[in-house]
Amino acid sequence: MKKDEASVISVEIGGATCKIGRVNREGEVSNVSQYKTQRLCEEGLEEFIKILEDYEEKYIVEAVVIALPATIEWGENHVRSSCPDLPWMEEAESIGKLQDRLGRPLQLVNDVEALLFGEWRDGELSGYNSGVVLSLGENMGSALLWDGQPQQGRRGSIMELEHVSLETYGEERDDLPPGSAMNWLSGKGLRSQLEELGLDIKVPEIFTSEDEEVRAVKDEFEDRLAHLLGTIVMMLDPERIVLEGGITRSHRDWLSGVEDKMDEYIMEQFQGLPVVTLGQLRGEDVLLGPAAYWRWLEGERD
Repeated sequence: MKKDEASVISVEIGGATCKIGRVNREGEVSNVSQYKTQRLCEEGLEEFIKILEDYEEKYIVEAVVIALPATIEWGENHVRSSCPDLPWMEEAESIGKLQDRLGRPLQLVNDVEALLFGEWRDGELSGYNSGVVLSLGENMGSALLWDGQPQQGRRGSIMELEHVSLETYGEERDDLPPGSAMNWLSGKGLRSQLEELGLDIKVPEIFTSEDEEVRAVKDEFEDRLAHLLGTIVMMLDPERIVLEGGITRSHRDWLSGVEDKMDEYIMEQFQGLPVVTLGQLRGEDVLLGPAAYWRWLEGERD
């Protein structure tokens, strides 16, 4: 990638880390830097702008696209929901200041919807008419491809699968319904389960531990994910479900178990469908998602 080549500055704000890099029109990612999201949260908007300005001083920039773990209305280009990881991004004044200081088109997009655009453009959903991206990371989220196009609801996100209750009993937690998918299928949710049991281990260890209590948490995770995937199949019958996010790094320890359990939640005529696969946008390639969204806005559709 040449320094004088116009490119998108792509930003992916995750629950734990933030990645920033250049993406050219051929989909090449370069000059990636990584920051702790907590650090950006504490240092505030001004330091965030300085990081982005450094890219603008060095390269020819078409646009800056920021993927956030929040509901973004595509047409209005503002944060509609809370954004606990970077709360100052919720303020309209912050978006205005970003736009003024950067002097380039600034576009916001939900982080999981950005993954959907990336997978649709060049990844696991390329050439498909329907599909669901399900992100299992520090947070949890989902996005929908339907009738050959990424979709968004009237109020922003069209899926909100993280709020689906996977049980009919229990107490509310963090204003979520009992048994919400977020409580079982995200890094934050799993840590909460471990803390309630008094277990001091890291989330990845859930899937390899021989401890009986920990294995029970793993079994519950597999069952809840199978339940959610089965619900997706019965509601939408998508051609493909793509799993993304940090928890999928441990997929060899749980995915086959989840697929075996899915049949319990799917009518016989739907069993065996759709393909459940891992996303291609992993590591630095997650930055292809925001850039793909920008290309879509430009009208560059296959």
